[in-house]
Amino acid sequence: MNNSPKSFPRFYPRLIGSTAYEWLSSAPEQGKVLAVVTNCIYLVNSDDKLVWLANKKTPLHTRSIQLAGALPGLVPNDPFRIEDQELVFPNGVVVNPKNAEDWRPADFSNEHLLGLPEIYRKSREIYSHLAQLQPPGFGSFITPILASIEDEGISSQPQFNDPVLQFAWPAVHSIARAAAAQDVRGIYARVNELVGLGSGLTPSGDDFLGGLFFGLHILNQRFPSQFQLNKTEISRFLMQIRSCTNLISGTLLGDLAGGLGPAPLHAFIQNLLIPESQESPFEHALALAFIGHSTGWDILTGLLSGLLWTRPEANRATHGRLPQRVLVETVSC
Repeated sequence: MNNSPKSFPRFYPRLIGSTAYEWLSSAPEQGKVLAVVTNCIYLVNSDDKLVWLANKKTPLHTRSIQLAGALPGLVPNDPFRIEDQELVFPNGVVVNPKNAEDWRPADFSNEHLLGLPEIYRKSREIYSHLAQLQPPGFGSFITPILASIEDEGISSQPQFNDPVLQFAWPAVHSIARAAAAQDVRGIYARVNELVGLGSGLTPSGDDFLGGLFFGLHILNQRFPSQFQLNKTEISRFLMQIRSCTNLISGTLLGDLAGGLGPAPLHAFIQNLLIPESQESPFEHALALAFIGHSTGWDILTGLLSGLLWTRPEANRATHGRLPQRVLVETVSC
């Protein structure tokens, strides 16, 4: 019997994310299946570095290896080895991505962008329309966030049937108000209340925080002269809070905070920031919204909070460097 990899059934990905390609090229030569969900198989190597196999129904990501057809029949804890950049599983499955096309988010660094007041106005308009869709999860916070920022005198506590949402709202509200006031200390002060909050592989609290830090990262990157966020401090802070959630969610939270997320998120922010985009940012927001049960809505709501930093009339008295002692004291799992 011929047990060489060439005799196994082979799967040929059509697209491979840039992070997944690097993972195959430089990763340890063994690992295991971490989790299997609809349309996605998560793989982790012996260094706890994550990628996933996905079909075309799953949005592209720099960590994804997108197959053209059905996913292979794998189960959690199935081991794999890497041979000549091929994934080889003991049940006979081989994934050969050598001819896959590389995918990474579009670079729009040379594009002319809207000014911050225009971004604030445009994002509020889009989110006002999104709120009319009665979104699930943390998407339920879009309407009260917008109302609260519009009228700073609002102090009433919205009521939510979901106990997770009822618990999360005070922290979400405080973070949104802090972002609108460009108060980075106010943001960090409530983050630990949301880390790992919720069910599933990516709890809603983590997705919200990912969207929040994604928005702050993009604004800081595109408008460096108008922002005073310290990326090193954010990275150190995130390394601490990632230990408070699971490996998959913590990895994705770190990616989002570093400006990397699912393809619809990148398309949305690009078309939001460009003045005369040929594509509708609202349509890309919808594509993002319908990822998972509420994952997309949770990310969108976090992104809304981050974008509130562009609020023209924001109180700019408290912002900038966050002392190390505050970073340590605000993290508790």
